Amino acid sequence: IFFRIERAFGFMDCDHYKHPSEVLSDWMARIYRLRLTTTSGGNLSVLDEEGVVWVTPRGGDKAEIRIADVAHAALHDDPSEPLLWKGGSPPTTEWPLHVRCYQLHGGTKSKVRAVLHAHSPTLVAFSLAKDPSQQVPDPTVLLHTCGLTVALAPYALPGSEKLADSIEGAAKTGANCIIMQNHGVLTLGADMTEAYSRFVALEFLADALGQATTLAQRGYPIKQIPEDIRNKLLKYKTHKHREANGEPDPKRQKTSRVPSPLHSDVEDNTILVTAEEKYARGELIRFVRRAYNQCLITASSGSFSCRVKDQPHFVITPSTVTSSDRGKLSHSELVLVEQHAEGQIHYRGALPSRAVHIHDAIYRQRPDISAILIAQPASALAFCITGAPFHSQGIPESYVVLGDVVHLPFESVTNPQQIAAGFSGTRSCVFIDNYGACVCGPSLLKAFDRLEVLETMSRVHLLAWQRGEPQLMNDEQVKELEHAFMS
Repeated sequence: IFFRIERAFGFMDCDHYKHPSEVLSDWMARIYRLRLTTTSGGNLSVLDEEGVVWVTPRGGDKAEIRIADVAHAALHDDPSEPLLWKGGSPPTTEWPLHVRCYQLHGGTKSKVRAVLHAHSPTLVAFSLAKDPSQQVPDPTVLLHTCGLTVALAPYALPGSEKLADSIEGAAKTGANCIIMQNHGVLTLGADMTEAYSRFVALEFLADALGQATTLAQRGYPIKQIPEDIRNKLLKYKTHKHREANGEPDPKRQKTSRVPSPLHSDVEDNTILVTAEEKYARGELIRFVRRAYNQCLITASSGSFSCRVKDQPHFVITPSTVTSSDRGKLSHSELVLVEQHAEGQIHYRGALPSRAVHIHDAIYRQRPDISAILIAQPASALAFCITGAPFHSQGIPESYVVLGDVVHLPFESVTNPQQIAAGFSGTRSCVFIDNYGACVCGPSLLKAFDRLEVLETMSRVHLLAWQRGEPQLMNDEQVKELEHAFMS
């Protein structure tokens, strides 16, 4: 019973200590639970440390793959050598494309160790487009997806060598995400967590782009991130990778680490973790999981934080460099950030979210704020990548909960003070173009409610535009509402 509950909510242990069959069974159940594939669609594989390929079985129920049915075969560095499959069931008919991906990237020494193929609704819709320019989502419209490289594989019969050839041709371009024409999507990763994160990030992006079409038709075209700024920020992200691997970045002047109580060193374990900090960690985990289950964040997106009561500290989600699965985030992976004079911060634990300076700047400007959430839900993203104005006067709840919602330019991502200034007065919600939605509140619950309402009303407005120009509450109705609920 516990295993079923654990699987249903996605809080699985580290894949490194699991049998490959269990890894594939758990991940496929998670993909199915999020309705990103069907009972009969999609397949997964991993290449283990001993050079053995494990793939999901042919047919069966994707919601509950029996571990005994997972097929496996030793991979040969010579592609002409046939594979001898073993297991309770034959491998998926599309095993050739999985094996081809591993052989292309180094055979048994391949850096690619996981391949994910699924029939997610929005990416399948892109694969059906007649217009070649509409077949592949453009990852450069959103900072979170700039690291994705996407290519198109022309159609071929499922399970055929011709399809494997098509996938190989697309993969040779350096793509880590491949749209399979009239079929689905395939992503590659160093492990299944990375392959899954890329898959979900691409699906959310495609969903946002599809919804943004409604706004583009109303005169708000989709905007790309300027290439020079994009390259600068991606370079900064590379510095974060270096630091996560123990190579300090000399350009980071205002952030320093203190020993972590989570490491095995005796001195580290002497650091006190107060009851207030433990409570903050517990609450933050609760709302991260809730946001993930509500599809407000993905496995690799979202930056949430909350203050520690009566202390000049806040707890924040870690960088995806060190923890790339929000769906399985634990208390110990959260980062304690200590705010000091002159804008300096120290952090304890893992590498903090790359948005940590944005959180810090907002907290310093707004002492009344106790929680900050930055997220990239699909409908809100449609407004972020077009710059279309958002009007909260659609319904009373929206206006009362959200208030005035403004856009900030993408360049503000490199200037936390500019973002903090966007929260002047009592403003609690902003769109940061090509980046995401940022909301705050006096508690995690209030901030989460605002994020939920913002995403819901973004979706409502997009649906309303499909039926003509929406009718908003007039000035008199707004004043009446303010007097009754906001005075």
